[in-house]
Amino acid sequence: MAGEPFDDGTLAVAFTMVIILCIIIMVTLYSSICIIKPDQEGVLSILGRYSRTLRSGLHFVPPFVSKVRRVEVGYQPIDLPDREYRTADDFRVELDLFVSLDVEDAAKAVLNTTDYKRSSAHEIELAVGTVVTGKDLPDLMEMDPELTTALRPVLDEATEPYGVVIRKVSIRDLRPDERGERFLRDLAATSGTGGLGAKTALADGTPVFHRSGLWMDSRDDNIAKVREALDFLPSGLPQPLWGWHVDDLAVAIVDGKKRDSSTGTPLVEIDGIWYVADPSDIALFLKEWREE
Repeated sequence: MAGEPFDDGTLAVAFTMVIILCIIIMVTLYSSICIIKPDQEGVLSILGRYSRTLRSGLHFVPPFVSKVRRVEVGYQPIDLPDREYRTADDFRVELDLFVSLDVEDAAKAVLNTTDYKRSSAHEIELAVGTVVTGKDLPDLMEMDPELTTALRPVLDEATEPYGVVIRKVSIRDLRPDERGERFLRDLAATSGTGGLGAKTALADGTPVFHRSGLWMDSRDDNIAKVREALDFLPSGLPQPLWGWHVDDLAVAIVDGKKRDSSTGTPLVEIDGIWYVADPSDIALFLKEWREE
């Protein structure tokens, strides 16, 4: 009947609906408000599709169907694990790198890779690897540790898809392996009398050619290294060596008479003919050598 007061059950239902409505409104407001910090940018996706990039400040986005991924912008150092490389003269070195970057395009950093720091670190390691593997150990030890300028063209192209610019790459520490340290000590001890091309020997009589860093392993290891290289010669053995068994030839190369050419190429004499003696350079290994 009109004018009758609501009973307790009706009031309880109405009160519950008001509370539910307030909760929905609060949740809607909460999901539509986005705050981007001054050192961040936000990449807004609506229903899984990229919409726009949000700068720092307060933003309202469509509730429930929006996702904002925040990206740090500005100077960011990257902590890279130490990485082992092999030099042109076949020594292993461990590098501790300092790297920093800027994110210039947050959308690319989010949409083109799952982890822009990891992707950038991978490109940096590849670029540094091309520098290290192209240098002999003595040259590497004397190289300027600041690599940013030298690597700039390569890194700019490699990291552009990630919206990243590499600001600095430098070598904090370079540690040769035990064989490399032994080679450097021996090189320092003879540099005053024979130069980089000087021939010395280790305690076990293994010959050392400083220019290339060859033959720093034990005799058996050197023979195994040469034997493996003989299996991968692009054109097979030179014709004058066809009569040799490969195992005997490996021993002859390691134990044979050696010298450096006038251009610094390590050579070995076999049956009165001089051949290139560097098994790490498979394209030239055992090529017959004639001085110009």
